[in-house]
Amino acid sequence: MYLSTQKRFAIFAALILAAFAAGFMLLSMVFHLESAWPWAVLIAILAAPLFYMRVFQLSYVKWKDSYYVGVEEIDYDHKQLVGMINQVVTASQDHLADNIVPEILDKLIDYTKYHLAREEKLMEQYDYPVKEQHAIQHAKFIGKINRFYSKYSEERNMKNQEVFDFLRCWLLKHISNTDKDLGAFIQAKRNAQAEE
Repeated sequence: MYLSTQKRFAIFAALILAAFAAGFMLLSMVFHLESAWPWAVLIAILAAPLFYMRVFQLSYVKWKDSYYVGVEEIDYDHKQLVGMINQVVTASQDHLADNIVPEILDKLIDYTKYHLAREEKLMEQYDYPVKEQHAIQHAKFIGKINRFYSKYSEERNMKNQEVFDFLRCWLLKHISNTDKDLGAFIQAKRNAQAEE
């Protein structure tokens, strides 16, 4: 399992602080200090790195069963896209964002175009009744991601949180709002074909 530099540092710091606190508590027991403040300090010291990681760091998009649309090809693509979005998080946590995020965005744009073209072929193959509207949504997103990438390239100071939020929101909205319907339609068509 890969741990980012910041997570390794937080774990190391927590262990050092725990050892220090344990030593401090041992000394307080030897000298019969019965105050509660050493316990409070220990809890605060141990909680600080965890609080930092929870509040100030981007969190990964975790794949959930609810993201499945029921079409193997589409689900595979969505998992790949989630993986690329999570690469933004890893790059950010390891302070590699300036070098790697543009590369990830390039790959993401290419893979998104591939994925959307694949969806459009499936819509054509199964004669999806709202394929034109779905394709329009795809074209709008491609335009949006291209504008976003241009903005990112021009304003190198754009926060990685913005990149992550944009990508995460689009993907999860894309899956839940448009691809669920497409998946159900394709599944029904495939099931009907299998029964024939």
